[in-house]
Amino acid sequence: MGLIFPKDLIYKLKKEENSFREKVKSAKDIKELLKILILEDREKYSKIIEKLEENIYQNENIELGDIKKELSSSSHNFIIILSSSVHLIIWMYFVNVLINDITKFINSKMIIQTIR
Repeated sequence: MGLIFPKDLIYKLKKEENSFREKVKSAKDIKELLKILILEDREKYSKIIEKLEENIYQNENIELGDIKKELSSSSHNFIIILSSSVHLIIWMYFVNVLINDITKFINSKMIIQTIR
């Protein structure tokens, strides 16, 4: 049985997140950043994509650095939340397994007592 442990999952997510961050950092202009966000996850970054499109098509003044900072802080929070959620799910799984094992043990003792 191939179990995924929280550390493995979190490491993989952090590695993917670091790759995305590097792409965002290396973006030279708003058009390049827009392409990166659309390819990464159009729905997740819809608000920022909308800001960038307004900047391109309606000549709004948005600083590239501000958008990069916004992206950096929001993606970091996602990893922290996910990390906590994964730990909680794993903990709940093991509690469930423990409860099932205790129930089986108690049931087996009751069967033995009724046989006697």
